[in-house]
Amino acid sequence: AYPTTVARFSPNGEWVASADASGCVRVWGRNGDRALKAEFRPITGRVDDLRWSPDGMRIVVSGDGKGKSLVRAFM
Repeated sequence: AYPTTVARFSPNGEWVASADASGCVRVWGRNGDRALKAEFRPITGRVDDLRWSPDGMRIVVSGDGKGKSLVRAFM
């Protein structure tokens, strides 16, 4: 329902994380099933960028949350 703002592959290439203007981050399987694996809402506003940690265990997002610039790590 909201425009996608960013999408990035995990370091091992097996996952794709996408984020949208509502602050929702989704993790998708890349190989074979392409199914939605997880959904998070780490901030309340638009996600401008996201990055996977080098080990693929965390995602960091930055964007707008209640009128303030925020950076959050999660997973």
